[in-house]
Amino acid sequence: MKSKRSTFWPLYAALSAIAGVWLGIFISENQAPTQNKFSLSENRLNKLQRIFALIENNYVERVNVDSLMDYAINDILHRLDPHSSFIDSAQSGDIEEEITGRYYGAGMEFTIVKDTAVVLTVFPGSPAASAAIKAGDKLLTIDGENLTIAPYVGNLQKIIELIRNPKRNKIRITLLRENSKFTKTLEKEWIAVPSVNEGFYLPGGIAVIGIERFAENTYQNFLREAKKLRIDTAKGVILDLRDNPGGLMIEAVRVAREFLSANDTVVIVEDRSKAREAVKAVSDGRFRKLPLVVLVNEGTASAAEVLAGAIQDNSRGLIAGSPTFGKGLVQEESLLPDGSRVRITTARYFTPSGRSIQSPYLPEIHKQNSGDRKIHTSKNGKTLLERGGIQPDINLKYKELHHFAHSMQYMINPSEIMFEYVSKNGESWKNMGFERFLKDFKPTFEEALQLMGMRKNASTEAASQEMKDFSILHVKATLAYMLYGPQAGKKVIKMNDPIVLTIAEQFNSQLTKERTRAD
Repeated sequence: MKSKRSTFWPLYAALSAIAGVWLGIFISENQAPTQNKFSLSENRLNKLQRIFALIENNYVERVNVDSLMDYAINDILHRLDPHSSFIDSAQSGDIEEEITGRYYGAGMEFTIVKDTAVVLTVFPGSPAASAAIKAGDKLLTIDGENLTIAPYVGNLQKIIELIRNPKRNKIRITLLRENSKFTKTLEKEWIAVPSVNEGFYLPGGIAVIGIERFAENTYQNFLREAKKLRIDTAKGVILDLRDNPGGLMIEAVRVAREFLSANDTVVIVEDRSKAREAVKAVSDGRFRKLPLVVLVNEGTASAAEVLAGAIQDNSRGLIAGSPTFGKGLVQEESLLPDGSRVRITTARYFTPSGRSIQSPYLPEIHKQNSGDRKIHTSKNGKTLLERGGIQPDINLKYKELHHFAHSMQYMINPSEIMFEYVSKNGESWKNMGFERFLKDFKPTFEEALQLMGMRKNASTEAASQEMKDFSILHVKATLAYMLYGPQAGKKVIKMNDPIVLTIAEQFNSQLTKERTRAD
């Protein structure tokens, strides 16, 4: 039986998909413009002030005018385009953390099992790891607040707010492990959340690297992972940008340049006067000659689409997957006096061939003819259609269900028995290391069922081989996540992802044909 579960991936679970598509190539932390910079007439400003004053003084019920004003600002901005936005002061810190790729906390991740907060995994090198907190430990109190009663019982968000309280540099936690209570005081630190997944090789010498989002230092982290993998010696590279919502454009540009030649265009930026500027590769990239496939899907957006478009338009590799999100607008950010932020679209970006990445929006305000499909060509003369987003060269949309099934949200789902297994066998597996776990942990389908808390019955007996393999993978990925951290769990999933394996097989076949022709 599955446990009731709601997992918190620190900081990013709720925000990455939203924040990523907000960010553009230029993010300036400007102060709010002063009054003498406004061209808005005083009469218009007085009209707004008058309306809010009438509501505050005359409306039949008392209302929170500040909240009402926030709603009004949001509505105004969303009538401009889907990505101009207002971020209130409460969310402002979270968005800043999304950009920097780190958060201030203890370095552990929780899930809810039967209304109890349970440690799912502990980040290596974090305060929680130093305090010897383990997956499976149950949280009872935080700074004296009882988590087993309202409003905290079963409420993961309330518990997170306690831990992330910016006024506290330390937190005191009481936990339960195997019927024994113990208390730890943790000094919070800035915890880095990797934006680049741990890479690996598939048979045939194909290297796989995934980028989850573009935050500060993503480029450096990508280079570090590429060096560790020695991808310059790979037969080919699969760069996985699926579900990458974007982020800092400059980081995506830097990664793209490593696969391009000097003077290749990475992206074209167009301002409100329709003036265009091409952002180019300033020198030959280190990996410009490596065969390359970029994986994308509907969750690939913004900066990630720019990278994919640069590869496709410069004929540097193939794009595989399904059509991308279609976010081709650039926002500039202004910080307001109360700590809130406003992001206004100030430019558009286009792929090197001139394709607009932005999908059509708000036709009642903006004149757009979605039926007018402009045709462009790549560097090697291939026809490219402008349909909003990036259209893949190899369409794997029919496999999207497989991708969902192998997603983090679906795959990492621990049962109570898995927690018990980690409690009994965790230290032994940790001492042997992740690579040994990858090699030696090979449960049968029956053993996987037991760890999932399920009994063998007529329906499980009739399960297809695909379902059996999926169940085994689910158990292995979840245990890797709990024992060795998020990167390990993600690696197990990606190494067995049907889409990755399909592309690797096709990639190897194509490379073999090219080598045969060369001989």
